[in-house]
Amino acid sequence: MLIAMALSTLLVLSTVLIHYEILRLTSLLLPRMTIPPRQRTVVVIMASFTAHTIEVWLHAIVFYW
Repeated sequence: MLIAMALSTLLVLSTVLIHYEILRLTSLLLPRMTIPPRQRTVVVIMASFTAHTIEVWLHAIVFYW
C-alpha cells in the first residue's frame, strides 16, 4: 500500500512538472515567433495538447507496469 501511494505521488508530481515545463518553454518561445495572435493561440493550445498526451502516456505506462 505504501509503495502504491509513493508511486501515485511521484506520478502526480511528474505530471505537474511535465505540464509546467511545456508551458514554460512555450511562454519563452512565444514572443520570438513572428506570427499573428490567433496563430499564437493555436501554438499554446497545441503545446497544452502535447503536454496532456505525454501525461496520458506516462499514466498508461505506469498503469500497465
